Amino acid sequence: MNDDTILSMDEVDKLFNKQQRENNELLKEFEKYLYSTNLTKKTVDKHLDNIDLYINTYVLRTDIIPPEEATTFIDDYFEYFMPYKTTFGSVSDTKAQIGSLKKFYKYLVDINRLAKNDYNEMLEIIKVNKQEWFNAYNDEDIDEDW
Repeated sequence: MNDDTILSMDEVDKLFNKQQRENNELLKEFEKYLYSTNLTKKTVDKHLDNIDLYINTYVLRTDIIPPEEATTFIDDYFEYFMPYKTTFGSVSDTKAQIGSLKKFYKYLVDINRLAKNDYNEMLEIIKVNKQEWFNAYNDEDIDEDW
């Protein structure tokens, strides 16, 4: 399909639902992998929640693409979405999200769904931008009397 194709809302819904089902299947496989590395249920659940937020809430609503095509979306995710569109964003949440994304995308490399080069580019985006992402939570200009 070329980029000039106009889809009906039904067609968009079908594509969205199909991609979400595929994402959820991938999350199930990722869950099995995480348990195979002897992580606790609490840790596995946190990684799954973090990845679900990224691929099914953020990426899928930005563009209907598989997760392996969204490695470059993380800058906008941490710079804009996490601090301004969630109610729980913080430096510690951002660090946890980064850890989950690294683990998830490394898993995609290991199962040959993502090129190592794309993974390395994502790691570079994190390295270059993470302090700026953290700073979004340090500049709180909130009036405590509110």
